[in-house]
Amino acid sequence: MSGLNASLLVRDPKSKRLRVNYDPRIREMLHEAEQLMKLNLQIGSLALNLCMDEDRLKTTNDKSVYHVHAFNNVKHRISFL
Repeated sequence: MSGLNASLLVRDPKSKRLRVNYDPRIREMLHEAEQLMKLNLQIGSLALNLCMDEDRLKTTNDKSVYHVHAFNNVKHRISFL
């Protein structure tokens, strides 16, 4: 699965740690859409909707990465008990 249909969380096959599966192409697409809008060029409705939610998407991704990292650290510490 890829793109917006992919799972948000995936387990690394080697380390077995969780990670956030955020497609970096989303940020790239947002950047390109912003540049097109600055040039007064028309963009598709999906790109426009994503641009309107850009701050929320970035914040959600950053918080998800933080919490998954914290979860992995706690799980690692518990495994030593």
